[in-house]
Amino acid sequence: MTGCTMLALGSLCCALSGLMLAMTGNPRSALILVLGLAAAAAGVVLLVSTARVLRSHAAPSAVG
Repeated sequence: MTGCTMLALGSLCCALSGLMLAMTGNPRSALILVLGLAAAAAGVVLLVSTARVLRSHAAPSAVG
C-alpha cells in the first residue's frame, strides 16, 4: 500500500511541477520535480520488492 501511495504522490508532484515549470519558467520548480521523481522511484522500488517477497512466499503450486 505504501508503494502505491508513494508512486501516486510522486507522479502527482511530477505532473504539477512540470505544469508549474511550463507556465512560469521558474527554475525553482525543478526542485519539486526532483522530489517527485525521488518519491516515484521509491514507490516503484517498494512495489517491486514487495512483489518479489510475496512471490517467494507463495506456495510452489500457486507459482505455476
